[in-house]
Amino acid sequence: MKTIKVTLGLLAMTSSGAALSQLEEIVVTGSRVDSTPGVFLRRHADYLLLEVAVTNDTREEAGREDEMYRTLRGALTAAERNRDVEISVVNDDGLVYPLTPENYRIDLSSGNRPDTSHATISVKTAVPSTGANGQALVNKLREFVANLPVVGRTELEPVGDVQISVVDPHQYRSEIIKLVAGDISQVTSALGIEYRVVVEGIDRPVEWFRLGLLDLGLYVPYRYTVIPQTVTSVATDEC
Repeated sequence: MKTIKVTLGLLAMTSSGAALSQLEEIVVTGSRVDSTPGVFLRRHADYLLLEVAVTNDTREEAGREDEMYRTLRGALTAAERNRDVEISVVNDDGLVYPLTPENYRIDLSSGNRPDTSHATISVKTAVPSTGANGQALVNKLREFVANLPVVGRTELEPVGDVQISVVDPHQYRSEIIKLVAGDISQVTSALGIEYRVVVEGIDRPVEWFRLGLLDLGLYVPYRYTVIPQTVTSVATDEC
């Protein structure tokens, strides 16, 4: 995934400290897990995101910068009118930060051609908790980008497939632990009272992976060992 650096102004958001109170939003990829965990919580993503390349080849650097930032301002104005589309950037750690009229001056980088500047933004929309139509949401984002006004030689081009994000994934830890406990209970019930389970990794942080267009899986990377009740100790390895 292409990303851009986030300026200090974007990280600070506002002098009132709004960024500190904002819940962490994270892009979900398929690279967080090597194989599907045995027990995980499946749910809709909170947002669907479409990555958009912003490029400009006006000869003078100052002109390129002005045209690109004016285009970003126009995109923010269009999003305000649309109400259910937002403009964001995603940093190298997969964290999503909103763009606003106060922090739209994101860092620009050199493009692939001489006298060209480049940046990457994401347009996103909330995924309904029920009745979500994934393709309709994708079409809405693509149409939004296609209808955005551009300034000068600025170009907006969607990049790759859509992404999904989740807000504060660690809030689901208790729900995941209940699923794990139910799985362990089922195993011990099936094996009988002669056996018990030694669990490892249950204290580790929540992790996540993508499941299809709109869904993700949340899990704790635990594992367990089944041993006879007569065994009083067991050597364990770190997960």
